[in-house]
Amino acid sequence: MIKTIVVTTALLFLAGCQWRPTYDDMVQPFETHRQAFNEIAQLGCEIGAREHLRTATEDVTNQRLKALLQAIDAEAISHTKQNDQCTLGIQYYVVGFAGSGWVQEYQFNVQSPTPYEEIKHTPDAVRENKVATSFDMPLGNNWYFSFRYS
Repeated sequence: MIKTIVVTTALLFLAGCQWRPTYDDMVQPFETHRQAFNEIAQLGCEIGAREHLRTATEDVTNQRLKALLQAIDAEAISHTKQNDQCTLGIQYYVVGFAGSGWVQEYQFNVQSPTPYEEIKHTPDAVRENKVATSFDMPLGNNWYFSFRYS
């Protein structure tokens, strides 16, 4: 019983200490690798139109797309078609369990973006409020930094 409590406490402590990217950690790579994001949009949409594209970066078969995703430290990519438009999601940071969690990703061609509100959506406000929230911060060229907390 004591061993279980110690292990559980240690896991909770480690989970609380886990690194989370800041909003700047999401914006800066886009600014630095803007051309790579544009090429990812082109290749991702072309490939997604021909074949299923919802996979971890390490499993991407197109070597150019894989190299671009690795250059921006992406964990995974997904393609969907909404209203006859290509939509891409690039998973950057995800942590959670059983339907609740914290997701930070890049999205291309967001159909109905949820506006970013600087005061309402600060990381501290999100953690303090502990209510589900989301936003899509425009980055440029139809790319967004998308945040989800549930």
